[in-house]
Amino acid sequence: MKLKHICEVCGCEEVLDSDEAFELGWDYPPRSCSFGMVAARTCPKCPIDKTLWWALAMEGKPLENLSKRQIEVLIRINNEPLSILPNSDDGLSD
Repeated sequence: MKLKHICEVCGCEEVLDSDEAFELGWDYPPRSCSFGMVAARTCPKCPIDKTLWWALAMEGKPLENLSKRQIEVLIRINNEPLSILPNSDDGLSD
């Protein structure tokens, strides 16, 4: 099934199936983690240390200190896979 792959660092989007995404170097479920699990959602060009996962797991940032963008990414992750269906709104503001 093709899903939207949205890089949480640079914002680029591609509609790919999980095999295509994995081959291209995306860190995205279901190959790299489970849907709804906080983990990096990055394109092949972006680093993991700019992700929501990094802020929470490596920096120990409390939820109340997350940026608006990080909270929006968390909401999108919590609503996967519905939030990344090709015809869905990704849940993020412009």
